[in-house]
Amino acid sequence: MQQVLDGTILSEKYQKKGIVLTIAKEPVTYGWVFNLDDPLVKNNVNLRRAVACALDIDELIYRFFRNRAIPANGLIPPEMEGYLEDDPLLKKYPIRNCKDQVPVLLEKAGYPKGIDPKTKQNIVLRLTAVAGAGGTSVYQFYTQSLAKYGMQLKVDLYDAPTFFEKRHKREFQLAGWGWGADYPDPQNFFQLFYSKNIETGYNEAGYKNEEFDQLYEQLLTETRPEKRKAIIYRMNELLLRDLPVAFTFHPITFSIHWPWVETIIPHPLDLNQLKYRNIDPQLRFKKWMELNSF
Repeated sequence: MQQVLDGTILSEKYQKKGIVLTIAKEPVTYGWVFNLDDPLVKNNVNLRRAVACALDIDELIYRFFRNRAIPANGLIPPEMEGYLEDDPLLKKYPIRNCKDQVPVLLEKAGYPKGIDPKTKQNIVLRLTAVAGAGGTSVYQFYTQSLAKYGMQLKVDLYDAPTFFEKRHKREFQLAGWGWGADYPDPQNFFQLFYSKNIETGYNEAGYKNEEFDQLYEQLLTETRPEKRKAIIYRMNELLLRDLPVAFTFHPITFSIHWPWVETIIPHPLDLNQLKYRNIDPQLRFKKWMELNSF
């Protein structure tokens, strides 16, 4: 794919061959989840917001994903009911493009310039993550991003099974986090913060909010569009206000195909579409003759 794409555009070489590029926004949200039982972060939303604002997500996407992702404005991914786009909530409870607010947030959090008044040392945050190829530079970026504001980030790396076990058991302070939709409904994402799902392991943050729970239960049976919209909006607001997860980005899927392959429309949930595709053998033979010299 790196050879075929020039950033987010199909390279000229492959355009001339007639190859077609299709792009789809994935119903997936990534971020850092906070363990709300951890004594450092559990009752300190200003510290959690300072961490979120210190991460330059636009730079992260540019540097490591070549702009093949979308910065997250909240929990719900693009093109799904409840997605926030250019909404007043994003100004009221900022989580990106808010680097200038980090010093103020740290002051409110009780750690001016990232210093713990009790120890006179920089506060230390621990991120649980997966060890993998290419991860070193990303984790270094995270560490440097927080260090600019006096926060010291320690990254604890584990193999994938151990990482997921620690997340499931909530044996972490911060952890890499992500969720992809099983079906296109915001309830599939909101369930991750329903307090009764702490025991199931879905609510990895350990988030407890009585109003959120009540709204979640209403959403399960509400079918009136305007009522649903109001419920979802308030749930989004509570999550942005309390910030159990520092939401980072939504990935984008890029796929390529020859013009003789028809019905290529990316579907973010249905990945088994092979039986719905058609081949134009005449066009295939024509392109084959054009591209091969004898």
